[in-house]
Amino acid sequence: MRAGPSPSQRSLAHHPPPRFRPESAPPSPTTHHHAQAVAAQPPHLHPDQWHTVLVLAWLRQRLQAEHAQWGGMEEKCVRWLQAGWPREGGVRGLGATLLAAMKLVAA
Repeated sequence: MRAGPSPSQRSLAHHPPPRFRPESAPPSPTTHHHAQAVAAQPPHLHPDQWHTVLVLAWLRQRLQAEHAQWGGMEEKCVRWLQAGWPREGGVRGLGATLLAAMKLVAA
């Protein structure tokens, strides 16, 4: 005899995930922009750090008017990035890297 869905599965069935609003969803990446982002990754950063910088840059560039919605996440991301940021001499700081990334995503 087959058992029905668990209580948590029934709960999920009644509450579908929220839908993205097209006006706030990021545009589909193009090969050109992806290649630019990969080429611009500083060699001293882990890909997770670079991707986080790119997301923050995109949010600051494209959704500044909705900062109240994502500002808390930004604070957590910045703290995480600062904790693991390379300290060697000659390494660009987080602020300068974020500014460079904002120019990249503005294109």
